[in-house]
Amino acid sequence: MPDYSKGCIYKIKHKDDFDDENIYIGSTCNLIRRRNRHKNLCNDFNLKDYNRNIYKYIRDNGGWEQFIVLKICDFPCNSKSELNIEERRYLDLMKPKLNMIRSYVYKEEAYERDKEKNKKYRENNKEKIAEKKKEWYENNKEQLAEKITCECGSEVRKNKIQRHRKTIKHQELIKKN
Repeated sequence: MPDYSKGCIYKIKHKDDFDDENIYIGSTCNLIRRRNRHKNLCNDFNLKDYNRNIYKYIRDNGGWEQFIVLKICDFPCNSKSELNIEERRYLDLMKPKLNMIRSYVYKEEAYERDKEKNKKYRENNKEKIAEKKKEWYENNKEQLAEKITCECGSEVRKNKIQRHRKTIKHQELIKKN
């Protein structure tokens, strides 16, 4: 279990990059272990993250020996999520070119991303969605047609009762009774 009281934010940069043009921002509770992990990911083509932007950039620009890992700040905290939020703050502030993944996604961003993803899915699967709707309707049409008597005295289809209760007719009949 990581000791989040030892959390910190760090950057990886080329030794000759004095204006922080091409940097990577990260967070960790053990900078030495994390540095070694980055080095392994950069050099071991059998690892799944080998082809991430940061490691390609390092290999294309002199290899690991030409890069340094610098602590930006200590950030003692209580959880991974707190550390990720602070890392995200630095990502937004410093706008590193070599980070591929955001450490933390704000709710609004997730909503917009999911909204766009769902829209594309619906566009690409219109027939499949229509078929599923049709199948659901066939399986449920008897229940949908079932009528009940509302507390206002009106007879309403069971699946429309919530909508009916919001109508002016329902409100007026309730007031009269």
